[in-house]
Amino acid sequence: MSQNPDITVAERIVIIGGCGHVGIPLGLALASRNFDVTLLDKHEQHVAMINQGVLPFKEEMADELLQKHIGKNLRAVTDCCTVKDADAVVFVVGTPVDEHLTPKVHNVQQVIEEYIPYLSDRQLIIMRSTLFPGTMRIIANLLMRAGINPRLAFCPERVLQGKGIEEIYKLPQIVSGITPDAEDAAAAIFQTLTSKIIRTTPEEAELAKLMTNSWRYLDFAIANQFI
Repeated sequence: MSQNPDITVAERIVIIGGCGHVGIPLGLALASRNFDVTLLDKHEQHVAMINQGVLPFKEEMADELLQKHIGKNLRAVTDCCTVKDADAVVFVVGTPVDEHLTPKVHNVQQVIEEYIPYLSDRQLIIMRSTLFPGTMRIIANLLMRAGINPRLAFCPERVLQGKGIEEIYKLPQIVSGITPDAEDAAAAIFQTLTSKIIRTTPEEAELAKLMTNSWRYLDFAIANQFI
C-alpha cells in the first residue's frame, strides 16, 4: 500500500448525515484535532440544537467538546451547497436491506447522485457506514460516469452508540481507497485521531465492517437470552 509523506491533509470537512449517532461523534473528534467541520443534515431540529450547543442524544465526552468548538471550527447546516467548499466530504450512509434482508444498494446510489452537483475532482470522498461488498466500486463508477474522477475512500465506523468519541480515539481505524492517493489522503485524516491505522482494500474494509456488525449483533443477542 502507498504511504505518501507529502500528502496534503484536508482542512475543511463536511459530514453528510452529520447530526446523527455516527456523524456527531466523528465531527466532534475531528473538531478536537483542529479540522474545520460542518455537520450537514436534513433534520432541522437537530441542526438547530447543535448550533445552540445542545446534543440531540446522549454521547459521552460530547458536551464538553461541543461547547468548546461550536461556532468556532464546528457548525451544523442544512444547505447542501456547503459541500462545494469542502476539502473532504464524509458520507454517513449505509446500505439498508429489504424485508428479505436483500441489500438495497440503490438507496446508497441515490444519496450519492443527490450530491453529485456539489462534488468535484479535488475533493476526498469518504464513505463511513456499512456497505455491502462491491458497493465502493459501484460508487466509483457512478462518479466517473458523472464526469468526476473520484478520490474515493472507505473508512468504516465501528463504534458503540453513546461511546463513539472514546472509541474513535482508542480503536484502530480501517482505511481503504479506490486509489493509492485516496487511501493516503484518508489515512492522513484518521491518523490524527488514533495511534493505529489499518490499511486494506475497499473489499476487505467492506467485509470487515460486516463482520464487526455481526459480532456485535451476536454479543447483544446472547446477552439478551440471559435477561
